[in-house]
Amino acid sequence: MLGCKVAKELGCKYLMAVDSDDLVSNQLADYVNGNLSQRAAGWRFLNGYMYEEGSKIILKNHEIWGINGSTHVIRADLVDIPDLKTNYNLFDYSLFEGHAYAL
Repeated sequence: MLGCKVAKELGCKYLMAVDSDDLVSNQLADYVNGNLSQRAAGWRFLNGYMYEEGSKIILKNHEIWGINGSTHVIRADLVDIPDLKTNYNLFDYSLFEGHAYAL
């Protein structure tokens, strides 16, 4: 959520949570920037790939959004940032953790 807060302060129009073991397309930013005129609430990507580091096997998953939080891009004005100093309600920080529940 701190990253979302900083991104909003910098004027970012859309937000996406990505953690260290996730890979995203190098065309994602171009896609989002090319669709800004739609003012879409966001996008949820259904398909993705799974692999185990060091393995030579990669599997396509048609429901990746249900297990991976790095599949949601959300318009920044729809993301409320809790008061990071006083809010201890963990649910308020779970926007990108909810996976399938986010959109």
